[in-house]
Amino acid sequence: MAYVRKYPALFQEGKIGKITVPNRIIMSPMGVGHFGEYFEERLVDFYGTRAKGGAGVVFTENNYVSSFEEDPYPQLLPVPRFDSKRKISRAHAIATRIKEFGSVPGLQLGAGQGRNADTPMPDKPPMSASAIPTMKDPSIICKEMTQEDIDNKVAAFERAAAMAKECGFRIIEVHAHSGYLVEQFLSENLNHRTDKYGGSLENRFRFAKEILDGIRRQVGDDLAVSIRMSVDHMVPDGITLEEGLEYCKLAEKAGYDIINIDAGSRAAADWTIPTPYNGETPLRKFAKAVKEVVSIPVITVGSYLTPDLAEDALESGDADFVAVGRAILADPDWPNKAKAGKDELIRGCIQCNERCTEYCNTSKAATCSVNPLAGNETTLPLYLTLAETPKRITAVGGGPASMVLALVASRRGHKVTIMEKSDRLGGNMNLVAVEKAKAGVRNYRNYIVHQIELHKEIDVKLNCEATIESIRETDPDVVVVATGSTLFIPKIPGFIDNDKVVTIKTLYEETELKGDEDVIVVGGGVNGSEVALALAEEGHKVTIVEMLDSIASNLGSWNRMSLLSQINKNPNITVMTKTKCSRIVGTTLYCENENGEEISIPFDLVIAALGMRSENELGLKVLEEFPEAYMIGDAVRHEKIGDAVHAGFFTALKI
Repeated sequence: MAYVRKYPALFQEGKIGKITVPNRIIMSPMGVGHFGEYFEERLVDFYGTRAKGGAGVVFTENNYVSSFEEDPYPQLLPVPRFDSKRKISRAHAIATRIKEFGSVPGLQLGAGQGRNADTPMPDKPPMSASAIPTMKDPSIICKEMTQEDIDNKVAAFERAAAMAKECGFRIIEVHAHSGYLVEQFLSENLNHRTDKYGGSLENRFRFAKEILDGIRRQVGDDLAVSIRMSVDHMVPDGITLEEGLEYCKLAEKAGYDIINIDAGSRAAADWTIPTPYNGETPLRKFAKAVKEVVSIPVITVGSYLTPDLAEDALESGDADFVAVGRAILADPDWPNKAKAGKDELIRGCIQCNERCTEYCNTSKAATCSVNPLAGNETTLPLYLTLAETPKRITAVGGGPASMVLALVASRRGHKVTIMEKSDRLGGNMNLVAVEKAKAGVRNYRNYIVHQIELHKEIDVKLNCEATIESIRETDPDVVVVATGSTLFIPKIPGFIDNDKVVTIKTLYEETELKGDEDVIVVGGGVNGSEVALALAEEGHKVTIVEMLDSIASNLGSWNRMSLLSQINKNPNITVMTKTKCSRIVGTTLYCENENGEEISIPFDLVIAALGMRSENELGLKVLEEFPEAYMIGDAVRHEKIGDAVHAGFFTALKI
């Protein structure tokens, strides 16, 4: 009897130009943070691992086609340049490794930053479509590209295309989105030219067409050529969906083989790399709109966390291929596990954007919050060897730090016991996972708990309150305390023993709301801001009261930008910063603003979201009582899921 695939559309062979692709999964081009101008040797294993994992196409990150002498931007962001034959050896090794594992190697090429220049220099301003202010410093005006500048840039694409073919790449993608140079020609508010590159849509697309023509002069139709475009800038003065669809028609007419569709702009950057707050597969609707106006294949991208979401997009005809980026950082075997119908084995991306997007934007090499091996495929496996002396390890706490430690230590031959005081594993992830927007956290929580269940050699003791005595009874050689942190009610008059004041945990587990209550969230950190947004979206009137001058300040910049955008446009949310709570009397919260004025706010419910308190009392005793002991994760200080995962991983390597 023939095997029936769980995801038949996802694993159907496809065509891009003349290139046959083994399935419909594309590893999306992502910045991974090269240091210097060259591909690094480690990236052979980085990209090779994703090809081995089953992606049909593996794209490298954006490579600029001009030399640093021609275009000295970026100054800080570590972006490779594919500008001379000195670069061929490592690029060839990457393309070869991708092909050896059965995937199609793709190379993304970009024209440069233009007005997006990370550190614009007054004596050498960046080039752009027009003489417009740079984003980082509006006092510095871009140099409008001359015909010679444009011709030189097209020639640089030609040289890069010829080298790409020589290296063995089969698809070239032109970077024409995210506000970078090619897109600056497409945007009417940035392109003020009166020559053949300005004015009409056809003229503004001319640069992108000439780039394609240059590429074709070198590779003909032996290589497929893609263009990645934003079809809706999601801001009033940017490219509209109507314009975006016309550009897609022009791309097909010009001879592009496929269009990779995204949305957003530099002013709405969270749409270019969607966050949890943008919703489920938020860019899919744009691919669907493009499919209705072109006949060439269309790629959809953006938060396809699980195979069922990708399959549905293909089944419905909304796209021909699905690009998966951060999810394949989290689990390179995402495609192979989907092919086998083993979704429960996929290590889920939590959409934190912390160690991928955030790292690249701050000149660091990308890795992954839930997969420390990402970007370290060449080096970290050297430490994942069997321990010379297997030990008995007792891990106190059942959160991510403890579970990752148990899995890695068990893999290295140690015998691990987990002691968890509640009736289930997961720690504070169980609380975060309740939020509607946190599908990624739910996926990862379910994955890691299932991994513990599969590893029967790990002894899990639930409903087990750890004490020095009960830990001794496990006869450990090593004790690792990962007791996490807890929510608390502040000792403000009227807060304690008030059934109208709850923590987020109590809200989710014990509180029933009708849907139209007036809610005050005291504390505008990440947790408070997220729960405020969730309640406002359900129809509650929510006031955030925060002592600092801003909210969600401890969230990474990318996700924070997105969260604040959603909060600012929600009419049900009022944000009061620089405001201190003084007391509750009845159903009124009294506060004091920065001017010392008293404010009274009536409420139906108050949520105390003033952060988390580390549970370290036991840990401090353990460090004194046992010769080899460690305290990790939130027990040390409240951090993020990725911090806990990495703490567990690296602690397991050193035992």
